Amino acid sequence: MKNYFPKMAILLISIFLIVFVVDSFVLNGLLHQWGTLNKEKLFLDYQWWRVVTSSFFHTGVVHILANSLALYCSGVLIESKIRSSWFLLVFLISNILEQIIFSFVFSPTSSVGSSAGIFGLMGIIVLFCLRNREFFVKHIKSREMEYLIGYCILGNVIGLGGFHFDRLFVHAVGFTIGIVLGIVSKPFLNLMPNDKTSNNMR
Repeated sequence: MKNYFPKMAILLISIFLIVFVVDSFVLNGLLHQWGTLNKEKLFLDYQWWRVVTSSFFHTGVVHILANSLALYCSGVLIESKIRSSWFLLVFLISNILEQIIFSFVFSPTSSVGSSAGIFGLMGIIVLFCLRNREFFVKHIKSREMEYLIGYCILGNVIGLGGFHFDRLFVHAVGFTIGIVLGIVSKPFLNLMPNDKTSNNMR
């Protein structure tokens, strides 16, 4: 069976790449100054767009490739289950709420990255694994799941340049928001795998 083509994940990755290339090679960091997370500009200058735009910036090639591949793997696993619109909403809401909380706790001056949204989606994936044994058995040894497990370990335990509590905080908050969104939305969004076989397991 061929993997699902995650349209929304691909769209988000395309935006990552366009922003990175244009800002790095054309605008010389102008977009970065305008859109990254900065507590002072956020709360004193009321530049609230930063809680959205900062998620689409990355610090370098390794950062953007790691996040893009993690987002793609998440899309392969669950985008068809929760629909592209809810995939996008979970990604955005997890990022936005985490950025606001992060600003209160750490007072960032130039924070970027989409990992909170990715961990939010990983929270949804964990819920699928817990609620549906067939989904778990089918995907636990897949390349996508293996990459996400490695992404989680490297991003939190080792990371780039060693352990950083702020990164662990970002990922934990994003993951928690994803779990909460999945639990709260379950009654009316039917966030269960839509495979025919899974319907027999409810």
